[in-house]
Formats: sequence, C-alpha cells, structure tokens
Amino acid sequence: MNGEANESPSREQRLQEVLVACVEAAEKGQAVDRQALLARYPEFASELAEFFAGRDRIDLLTDPLWAPAPAASDQAACDRETATLAPTPSADAGLQPGTTVRYFGDYELLA
Repeated sequence: MNGEANESPSREQRLQEVLVACVEAAEKGQAVDRQALLARYPEFASELAEFFAGRDRIDLLTDPLWAPAPAASDQAACDRETATLAPTPSADAGLQPGTTVRYFGDYELLA
C-alpha cells in the first residue's frame, strides 16, 4: 500500500507533463498525433481520451469565434446571430438597453 502512495505523485506528475506537452504543441499550431500518444503512454489511456474529448468540445465551441468577421453584405445574417438584450445587474453599467452583445456560455464577448 505504501508503494501505491509513493507512485501516485510520480504518475500524476508524468500525466501532467504529457498533458502540458499536448497543450503547448497545440498552442504552437503543431498537430498532436493522438494515436501515437496513446500508444506511447498506455497507462494514461483513459485520462488522455478524456482530455482529447474535452479539447474536441472546446474546439467545437470556439471554432466560430475564429471565423473571419462577416462582410457588410452578411450583416443581416450576423444580426440574426446576435442577441439584443437589456443589461443585467452584473453587466457593465455603461451599456444601454438594446445594446447588441454576444455571449459564450456564461461569458460575454467584449472584443
């Protein structure tokens, strides 16, 4: 039992290093070979699968944010995608009722 307790921090540290390497590679625009990573670290297969599933969900939600701004001719379509809302008590006091804002989950996209 003491052996397990001593291995946990080392295992968690190795897992963290693998995940950090994945995130850093993605931030640099480098493709991460998921299958090769799973083959190299089979002891982390479930954790890596969960990590990749989470990254896929994030990418799915954020891909529209990386799309180029619509052209002026597409403004009507853009207007349909935004919501016209009165400010909430937690919103910026400078917003006027009817101000167009965009929300991403619980977050307001300001710029």
